[in-house]
Amino acid sequence: MLEKSNYYDDLGLGGGVNSTAVNISRCLLQIQNILQIEGNLGEIGVLYGKYINLLHHYRTSNQTTIGIDSFGEGLSKPNGQLFTKTELAEMPKLIKKQIKANFGSLRNFVLLERESTSIKSHEMSQFIPFRWWHIDGSHHEKVVESDCHLAFESLGQNGIMVLDDYSDEFSPGVSTGFNRFYKKFEGSIVP
Repeated sequence: MLEKSNYYDDLGLGGGVNSTAVNISRCLLQIQNILQIEGNLGEIGVLYGKYINLLHHYRTSNQTTIGIDSFGEGLSKPNGQLFTKTELAEMPKLIKKQIKANFGSLRNFVLLERESTSIKSHEMSQFIPFRWWHIDGSHHEKVVESDCHLAFESLGQNGIMVLDDYSDEFSPGVSTGFNRFYKKFEGSIVP
């Protein structure tokens, strides 16, 4: 599956994952597997389902992949047009269909359809520890900071937290939100 897919537009919706990011993630996830680092895999901001498919591929049989996304209004397509309510309502079904087609079932796959900021760390206790978090939800600094807190609080030893769009000049809230989070935990996190 991974060799055949470049993680771009298999659903005909646009969007995708940068091939360099895919390759770096693959390497790190494989290293975690070789080192037998335990924990589940999570993504905040699933939208198209490209990256969560990558994560689900690298989970071990006793690990679960958890996606968090509200699929809320105001999200835009790569061409700048906003998704319709109908398109957004269909997105979770399409992602589950994608996972089922790629992996044969939805076993060990959970999709939480809600705002990440509404989730408290104790609600994630059934999934702790996480060995990997990919954060690509809202690009507003307060939400990014909150998402980083949620991920960090549930991250296990030797876990990895990946932040998308940190250097994107059109999304300054990502770097600002992460930097605010980082200042509070400096010394506990290796950037």
